Amino acid sequence: MRKAGVRPNQQKTTLNTEGGVHHDTKQMYNINYKTRLDEMGEMDAIQFALHGAEQRGYHICLQKDSNNVLTNMFFAHPTSIQMLHAWPYVILIHSTYKTNRYGWSWVEIIGVTPVKKNFNIACAININC
Repeated sequence: MRKAGVRPNQQKTTLNTEGGVHHDTKQMYNINYKTRLDEMGEMDAIQFALHGAEQRGYHICLQKDSNNVLTNMFFAHPTSIQMLHAWPYVILIHSTYKTNRYGWSWVEIIGVTPVKKNFNIACAININC
């Protein structure tokens, strides 16, 4: 269920009503966490995220320093790129600066359709800021 995007609370409800198994939401989060760790194997968090993005067909651009350490990462979903070609109006480029737990900059680029619906075009991370 986790791979299908079902939230832990919904997983709990489904298992409790249909599966006859009784878990609380915290147990579902713990099960999902352990499953994700098993899937990661020897990969670190960034390698696992890149692996997942590549499997889903994301457009990814990486920049590394002279020591082959990742410094910048840009990624966009293929559908977002198609939407950008159809409606090339960027309405927002939002950047946070060192507000996450890793102290990385995060940039999000948002577009708008003719019917005023927003869509995420791409995201970028500056790791060594």
